[in-house]
Amino acid sequence: PRGSAGLAYLGDNVATYRQKYEIKTKDDPKSWTALITLCRTLKETPIGKLESAMTPLLDIDQVISFLALENIFINSDGYWVRASDFELYLDA
Repeated sequence: PRGSAGLAYLGDNVATYRQKYEIKTKDDPKSWTALITLCRTLKETPIGKLESAMTPLLDIDQVISFLALENIFINSDGYWVRASDFELYLDA
């Protein structure tokens, strides 16, 4: 398990993210750029502007539903507890 991959911003070097994340489909540089952009936005955006900054990057309603279900079912091996064993889908 590669716990601690909780969308933390690790800088702009793709090699650093490759240590924590795995692309399950075509290993495309655009996928890594999108992941790094998501992580950077989460880290660097002021809380008051976070929703508007995240809306074009992430389906916020789906993320909230996902996190709620992780809590309801007490998933001790997922994003909420270990920051591992979760998947993101990059929608074209």
